[in-house]
Amino acid sequence: AEYMGVCDPAMEPEQMNMNQLRSALTARDVPIPQTKLNRADLVALYKKSLSEQPAAPTRAPSLTPTATGAPPPARTSIPAAAPSSSTTTHQPRASVQPSSTLPVSSPSRGPSLISSTVVATAAAATTSATSPPARQTAKVRETETSISSSPVAARGARDDDSSTNRRTTLDASEVTGHIDASFDQQEPEPTESHASTSQIPDIKSRTTSGGGCLKLFFFTFGAVAVLIFALWFAARMEKPADRTSFTDTNPTIGLKDGRFVYSIIFANQLKFPLWQVFPKHPISVGDAGSGTVLFLHGFPDNHQSFKHQMYDLSSAGYRVIAPAMRGYDPINQPADGDYHLIRMVEDVAAILDELSLSRVHVVGHDWGAIVARLFCAHSSARCASLTMMAIPELKDLLKLFVQNPTQIAYSWYTFFFQLPWIPEWAVVRKNFAFIEKLWADWGERYSQERLDSVRATFTADGVVSAALGYYRQNILQLILPSFLLGPAAQQSKQLLQLPLPVRTLAISGARDGCMDTRLFDVAFGDQFTAGVRVERIPDAGHFMQHESPQVVSRLLETFFSSA
Repeated sequence: AEYMGVCDPAMEPEQMNMNQLRSALTARDVPIPQTKLNRADLVALYKKSLSEQPAAPTRAPSLTPTATGAPPPARTSIPAAAPSSSTTTHQPRASVQPSSTLPVSSPSRGPSLISSTVVATAAAATTSATSPPARQTAKVRETETSISSSPVAARGARDDDSSTNRRTTLDASEVTGHIDASFDQQEPEPTESHASTSQIPDIKSRTTSGGGCLKLFFFTFGAVAVLIFALWFAARMEKPADRTSFTDTNPTIGLKDGRFVYSIIFANQLKFPLWQVFPKHPISVGDAGSGTVLFLHGFPDNHQSFKHQMYDLSSAGYRVIAPAMRGYDPINQPADGDYHLIRMVEDVAAILDELSLSRVHVVGHDWGAIVARLFCAHSSARCASLTMMAIPELKDLLKLFVQNPTQIAYSWYTFFFQLPWIPEWAVVRKNFAFIEKLWADWGERYSQERLDSVRATFTADGVVSAALGYYRQNILQLILPSFLLGPAAQQSKQLLQLPLPVRTLAISGARDGCMDTRLFDVAFGDQFTAGVRVERIPDAGHFMQHESPQVVSRLLETFFSSA
């Protein structure tokens, strides 16, 4: 009631607020100057009007209880119009001119217009039961004139120019609707002259902006949840206690052996460290198709991963080469940070060219197996055979996920590595406990000597980011369609679609915790035109070249020498 300007006629001017004073002056048909007036000016103007003219008895409804004790009608419950005999038909509001006794409200005087409208409407509704039809019609006309004077009604009139010939009927309920619309669209602006007027918040604008705030909240909550989970997981990277270390089966086989030769070659605009073993009695090339074996390592590992197989195969008469993969040494990290698979295929071709090798047996483990498979599709004439260890054919990775949902859980780390910065921090903390946990989860046994060698590799500058770059730049190309990929990723994906006319050996560990061994039974299709042979080692995991070195060496030697 205070906001709408409705007041008790018995109230003294000093007891009224600004809206009530304006409403009382308007009810007495006292013109209010357009200049800013404070409360004291309105009180003086109202007292002056009292001394000059008595108050009209029916202009403002009383807030005191009626004779029956019923409360006065609320703004939204003004009674409907009188019977049809008192309802008057008018021209459209566009033709109604503002009343001379009710001034058009300025933007800073929104409450005055609303107050006068409510007072006039309430008076018309209160006297509708006892007044003659002519008087009710006059009250309705006066109310419509007040509403037509508002900017809202003026805009509505301009919008209705196309229907000037249409006549409308205005009853009390329609008046109430117009009053509500004016009330919703004309909020009083806080000025110095309205310092004591209570403000109503803009509910409509607050509701409009609520959707964006809700989206921002959920996005922030999700990002924080992922960050907390990553930090929690990294904090648990302790040395696993459920796996047992074992002593190297043949500690005399080491890279310090005189048969192992370390060298650095320049290929594909990078420097590649590599280990070579030259046989004392080279095998006849005609017997195996090639007398050289190329080993490509994976993650998390280094180019010393195949030392047992290198020693065994060199004893069988093969020349063995094991280069460090791109990024796994500070001297072979590209300046542009390009770790797409097609670049590694180019690295392998350049290394063979630098060593003057025309045909080799290609053996790859983990990421090395994927690169070896693409190289054989790219340069099949230079490949005597292909051996894929721990990784099957991944051309239809999504199909493999559907056929074996367990692999999605096994591949959690590939999704974790897509995050920025956090994986780098998680891998290096607590002396690379993250890598030790992966070795323990993926395999059955590991030696401390092997882990120390891997730690030394990942301690070098830039190696961690380079190793994670393999996942960030190549995982999506195995899932997304080609038109969503960049040029380098598209070239790599195209190699996966080519037929592979190279005989292939696939070796899997039955207890592999990284790649489900059941995928080897369904992954290889008709693309391998020369045939695929799958071997499964029962007591080995992901790193079968360390866990069962003699078995792996025997499988390789048998495969190389077979027709």
